[in-house]
Amino acid sequence: MTRTSRACGFIVMYSVLAGLLACGIASAQEISSDFTEGVQLFEQRSYAPAIQRLEAVVEEEPDNEAALYYLGVARYRQGEFEDALEVLQRAYDLRPGRPGTQLYIGRIYEELGALDEAIRAYQTELRNRRFKNLAEVFTDLGRVYYFSGRYVDAIDRLSTAIQHNENYVEAYFYRGLAKNMQDEHEAALKDFDDAIRITDEWDRKVRQLEQMAQREGEGGLTPEAQRTRQNIQEELAQDYSKAAEFGQEMAMRPGLYIARGDTAVELGKYGDARNSYRKALDADRGGNPADPLPQVRIGRAYFEQAQAAFYDDGLLWNAIATVDTAIYAIEEALEDASSDPQAHRTLGDIFLFQAQTYVSDPERDIVSSSYEDAVERYDAAIDADPEYVDAYRGRAQAYIEMDQPEEAIEDLHVALDIDPREAELHAALAMAQMHNEDYDEALASAQVALNLDPDNSQAHNAAGLTYYYTGQLGAASEHFNQAVAADPTLHQSFTNLGNTFYQMRSWHRARANYEQALELIPRPAIANTAIQRSYLHYLVAMTYHNAGMYEREVQELNRALGLDWAYLDALAQLAEAYTQLGQFQAAEQALRTALQVSETVEDDAAIHVQMGQLYEEEGRPYEAITAYGAALAAQSDNLEAREALRRLTSS
Repeated sequence: MTRTSRACGFIVMYSVLAGLLACGIASAQEISSDFTEGVQLFEQRSYAPAIQRLEAVVEEEPDNEAALYYLGVARYRQGEFEDALEVLQRAYDLRPGRPGTQLYIGRIYEELGALDEAIRAYQTELRNRRFKNLAEVFTDLGRVYYFSGRYVDAIDRLSTAIQHNENYVEAYFYRGLAKNMQDEHEAALKDFDDAIRITDEWDRKVRQLEQMAQREGEGGLTPEAQRTRQNIQEELAQDYSKAAEFGQEMAMRPGLYIARGDTAVELGKYGDARNSYRKALDADRGGNPADPLPQVRIGRAYFEQAQAAFYDDGLLWNAIATVDTAIYAIEEALEDASSDPQAHRTLGDIFLFQAQTYVSDPERDIVSSSYEDAVERYDAAIDADPEYVDAYRGRAQAYIEMDQPEEAIEDLHVALDIDPREAELHAALAMAQMHNEDYDEALASAQVALNLDPDNSQAHNAAGLTYYYTGQLGAASEHFNQAVAADPTLHQSFTNLGNTFYQMRSWHRARANYEQALELIPRPAIANTAIQRSYLHYLVAMTYHNAGMYEREVQELNRALGLDWAYLDALAQLAEAYTQLGQFQAAEQALRTALQVSETVEDDAAIHVQMGQLYEEEGRPYEAITAYGAALAAQSDNLEAREALRRLTSS
């Protein structure tokens, strides 16, 4: 082997320029000083002066493919993507099939969002590599498949990259992200842990070198220690170069901890998630202690834990305490970044949860928030980031809860202008339009959502409710059944299906769905969900009433009143059930309790009318006359009371 060929075989050990000279690309006399200095500046990452030198070369030698390549890559590194693409394409046209050029062409297309073009460039680069040094190309190809939403292809290419280089940290990172999108959270967590293990090992070896350098400055190293240092340097170059690139050049190490934390949240490992987010704040791991993103994620993990405690386990007190901790963590993030949109949006989500779930109770030191508080935080998030889709979505939900569907519709239209292919947004719009009684528009929006995601439970519920309110019960039940199939944990789907069967006079099927909804709603008595549970017990009672099962009806109504003792409809229905059972005194007492909680003259009149009917049923006409008179005293135009008095007092 000649000295020149030996140099070509080990070109990786020399500078780029030395390699070019030794491999016989051109003789020293044919290479201009601008080229040599330009490449040296490129090697030193001084891209702006390198571009000046290389432009001079290209002006003199338009067909100098090497100069065009370095000029294109330098412009890419400077963010001059369009100019870089033009120059690199010229280089490739001069030397088609040469490895390296299409790699950067692909990366530029990726930066420009032209993902299909990037895929084609990376595939061309794979062919040009001729089975050599393939890991980085497979990683780039897997990454662009991930961003294209082709998660199976991404996992396949990234796995191939790891087969070629088992320490390729970026490949583990994007494969973990792709697995998350496939709901393979345990497998994703393992990928992130492998990536962290590799970066930690790289970090440990770098610190070893730093310690050796310190010892050398203090008194020198033994020959054995010198060789140990060289071994570590060689190992870092051979096995951990991609870890160094990931951690130093790409500065993606904090993102790795955040991705791992997000995965742990998906798995319900909330403490583990918070530990990962805290590592993203660690300066020794490339983090920034003032970065609000990991701090907000810590608060979000507390919030997710609180929701799980309430919805999954019914632990309201635990949820309240954990929510308070979440709020504290996010407010701490706002101290460093007062206009951070994610912090404000997360507080909006928390305040919305509080308003939906429990109210303030000063005697028990419980502090809740209102829907208006949630809207205020969403406003702040949108002011900070006018294209923050999740903030518009959250504010729209708050507006629906506040019975302001028109404002919700407006927000969701803005969100869809930003992200028109998000199925959840179309489903939320359908629900808002349904609340606004825009039934044709609601059906159209629900259909768009279902075209994008056939298993979207909210879209099925929105369509089902639209059909329900327009009297198309068969179509309504079909959509509610599909909502249940799509998400069997959503209690509202069962309630909607039960209401549909109730209208169909299918009492048994209605009751079965109401009871299933009850199984899914958390039980804490002080939560707002107690009202939901009370309502469902009332509905179950009504199915028993219509089936003539009055004793069972009384049992369910008492359960409803046990959760909401002032439930006026339940008290009136309880009196009706007692009447059917011939228990007139119990019925009368239920009506007297109803009068105590009644808040309007119309309700007072209706209760007195029902009491008059009870007295008539019991054979007490004079007491009935008194009751009907009381109804007219409460509401002078009550036709039912007036007709009853005419009937009872006429000769």
